[in-house]
Amino acid sequence: MSLLAALLVAVAVWSGSETLQGRRHDHLRSAKPTRARSRGQIWLSQAGAAVTSGQFVAVSIGAGLVVSAILLVISRTAIVGLIGLVAGGSAPYAYWSGHRRQVTAARATAWPDALRCVIGALASGTSTLHASLVDLADAGPQPLRAPMARYARRSGQIGSLSALEAVRAELADPVSDQVLLTFAQAASEGTQTVLRTLELLLEQTNGDIALQDRVRTAGTQLRLASWTGFFAPLLVLLLFCTVSPQYRLFFSHAEGIVLVVVGTTLDALGLMVTRRLARTVPTTQRIFTEAVRA
Repeated sequence: MSLLAALLVAVAVWSGSETLQGRRHDHLRSAKPTRARSRGQIWLSQAGAAVTSGQFVAVSIGAGLVVSAILLVISRTAIVGLIGLVAGGSAPYAYWSGHRRQVTAARATAWPDALRCVIGALASGTSTLHASLVDLADAGPQPLRAPMARYARRSGQIGSLSALEAVRAELADPVSDQVLLTFAQAASEGTQTVLRTLELLLEQTNGDIALQDRVRTAGTQLRLASWTGFFAPLLVLLLFCTVSPQYRLFFSHAEGIVLVVVGTTLDALGLMVTRRLARTVPTTQRIFTEAVRA
């Protein structure tokens, strides 16, 4: 337990040092980012996690150690504590991954309303395409205000087209790709051409979102069943090791450890297969996905 406490203290110190370094040397990290760090930071930004990659790793390690210690105290079985270490360490990623999917879905659902706002402003003759996009940062659908605010800030520095490309690279989802690429192409066209293009895009986007909703609903039951099937054996193992000294002794020996490792591996493979079968099939694919830096 003293070793565990020391590890937790080390994680806390590391997390704090990452915060101080991030505030002092943020410009240095942005000047020379590694590819892995950049991808990880973009993923965290898309998920809405206001932390650095190092802080996220530190929190994951800390969560794994805490869950492992709790299960180790309850079950008094080392293999159960090891499973808790893996499960607890994976919990932050699982949470933010689910949150990222929710944010992406909400943003996709909001694009039709944003397109209606832009079409209405252009049809009335009171606004240009650039001005109507800037207006989305204040008066557009809530899920799109933050990315369009970034567009508004960057457009004055690097131009409208480059700002749209930068935002598209950050959002990194097929629906946003389609809309933002259309905005970029429409920037050089006349108002009437832009209106016809956006009206066709609105119709297509509505159809894509409706199809995605039907596919997602159809896979909900399978996803719930996959998670239930994954956690049920682990909970039974925890219960047996908690209440029965005989089971605790068996799973502390080599045969029991091998049985748990093999069973958990098969359990995880089954979860991966069922999750893959239940995943939402994108109605559109991302195109022109080269990273854009601003």
